[in-house]
Amino acid sequence: MQLFQGIGYYLKDDIEQMHQISARIESCVSQMKNNDQQALVHSRLEAIANIEERKNSSKAQNLKNHYRERRKQSKKAEGGEK
Repeated sequence: MQLFQGIGYYLKDDIEQMHQISARIESCVSQMKNNDQQALVHSRLEAIANIEERKNSSKAQNLKNHYRERRKQSKKAEGGEK
């Protein structure tokens, strides 16, 4: 993980976000009795979520870069104090 400069933090956040999206979709379709309709609605909701995620991906990448820079600066400050 040190080689990738803390990429585990981002993976953990991404996995948590995927779980939240999945739970939201599942709550919408879980009470449908028709399995074919359930699958169709599930795929449509997932497609909508993916489109929204693409629109927000540049914002998310900028935010990740911001936090990465802050973490680098704090590590430099900690190293300089020792």
